[in-house]
Amino acid sequence: IRGCAVIAADRCYIGEMIEHNVNGALVEADTPEAWGSAILELLGDTPRRTALGEQARETAAAYYLDAVAPAYLSLFNEVITSYQTQPAHERA
Repeated sequence: IRGCAVIAADRCYIGEMIEHNVNGALVEADTPEAWGSAILELLGDTPRRTALGEQARETAAAYYLDAVAPAYLSLFNEVITSYQTQPAHERA
C-alpha cells in the first residue's frame, strides 16, 4: 500500500471499507463525468489527496496478513476445539 488516494464507485460493500472524504472518495453516479470530476477534484487539492491517501494506508493496514492472521488462527482454534469437545453423535 503506497498511501494513494482512492476513488471508488459507491456500490455494494465498498462503503464499508471506504468512507467518503475520510479514507477515500466515493463516486455516486457511475458516469465518465462523475469519475472525471472526482479525479480533477483530487488532482487540484494536494492536502486533501495526501490526507485521504494517509487514511487509506491506515485503513488497509488493518487488513494486512500480519494484522488479521492471529484473529483467524484464534477463530480456527476455537472452532476445532469446539468440534473436538462435542460428543461424536453430535458432530456433523
